[in-house]
Amino acid sequence: MAPDVSRYRAYYTLAPNFGYDWLLRSLKDGRLTDLDRDLDLDCLRCALSGAEPVRPDVLDAVARRLAPIGFRPDVGAPGYGLAEATLMVTGTPCGSGPTVRRFDRGALEASRAVPAPDGVDLVGCGRPAGADVRIVDPATSRPLESGHVGEIWVGGDSVADGYLGDPRATAEHFAAVTADGDGPFLRTGDLGFLRDGELYVTGRAKDLIIINGRNIHPRTSNASVRQPTPPPAPAPPSL
Repeated sequence: MAPDVSRYRAYYTLAPNFGYDWLLRSLKDGRLTDLDRDLDLDCLRCALSGAEPVRPDVLDAVARRLAPIGFRPDVGAPGYGLAEATLMVTGTPCGSGPTVRRFDRGALEASRAVPAPDGVDLVGCGRPAGADVRIVDPATSRPLESGHVGEIWVGGDSVADGYLGDPRATAEHFAAVTADGDGPFLRTGDLGFLRDGELYVTGRAKDLIIINGRNIHPRTSNASVRQPTPPPAPAPPSL
């Protein structure tokens, strides 16, 4: 990624979180080599990250390790999207930089997002980009207020009509109507909340574990634990 950006003076680049993580692992011992230092990423204006959960530790590590070759912290631009919404649902404006906030773990287990100095770090995925985004109680179809965790529902012209040749799945996922009669919406199966107009994704509804009335999201339960950095990628064989 970095060599192409430098060579062609690209303004934009994008990858899932694992792409940026791979970039970090490909740096020898986590440091820039003399060859890498010949790269120049000062041209870059927006590095979009989406298609899978965005990890705050990866965002931070990319900004720190690539800073010597011109990568600025405000270049990172997390987003949220899915194929059924072709494609982007929310995004971070170029130059704004990622929003990382810390939320109380116990409150999240009670389906509320409460800021806390010691809690779970979550990455904001930006604001709706031409889509109607609702946070809905999946059991009652009741729209939830800002700061409450529920299922992410998406409406708008970019949402597909359904799954080809699968009317049952189409009716289940693409024809959702809220308790107050708004719709149709796409039920994404993802859980999250809105705060200050920005979307935060907490996990998948099917991965939710309920223990003694507590909603345990595997993603947020591990979010505060920094993932160990894998060993550097092996050098390519000599030709």
